[in-house]
Amino acid sequence: MKITIVHAKWRAIVASCAALTVFVAAGLFVPRVAAEESPDEWKASDEAGTTTPFPLGTDDARAQGFWHGVSNGTKRIWDEGLQDVYASGYFYHTPYGFPSRKRDEYNDNAWGGGYGRTLTEDNDNQRMLLGIVALDSHRKPMFLAGYAWLARWDLGRDLHVGAGYSALFIAHSKSTNYWPVPLLAPVASIGNNNVAIYGTYFNAIGYFLVKFSFDR
Repeated sequence: MKITIVHAKWRAIVASCAALTVFVAAGLFVPRVAAEESPDEWKASDEAGTTTPFPLGTDDARAQGFWHGVSNGTKRIWDEGLQDVYASGYFYHTPYGFPSRKRDEYNDNAWGGGYGRTLTEDNDNQRMLLGIVALDSHRKPMFLAGYAWLARWDLGRDLHVGAGYSALFIAHSKSTNYWPVPLLAPVASIGNNNVAIYGTYFNAIGYFLVKFSFDR
């Protein structure tokens, strides 16, 4: 049993690293080409768009390479974005991921909180930096930190739905033994620029939380 658990942990770590590698590789191609183009060509490429922080960087930073652009773009999100406060709330342990006995034992109340920044673009898409601490399924602290991007659609009356991804690091009591491990996960949202509900999915668990945003 112990060997099986250890193997499962390493499979989760390898899968997470592979996912992050795919994310980085996808981001590397477009920016390196675009950085060599003229401003007009870059604008057209940006509209087609990469979803990493890279296009938010200055021309000089992007010209120096992918990581310079990402770093500068990340700084812009932090400097210009609204301040966010997160209220962590609920885990849904899926029936196909966990047997009934385990689901009865696990903690569903993911109490916790977090802080971050959100930059909303002219097209209403959002780029977010966040850090969250919450109780995990075993009632021990879980740590999440990283970046998220969402495309959003206006439903009217200041209500938007969104869908995108997050590229995070997770430190979990069981699956990572509190080692920070990369995690690529889908994200969906409903709300407005001030209050929104977010949901994500990883390790066969649905995770739901609320974000409150404030002017700086």
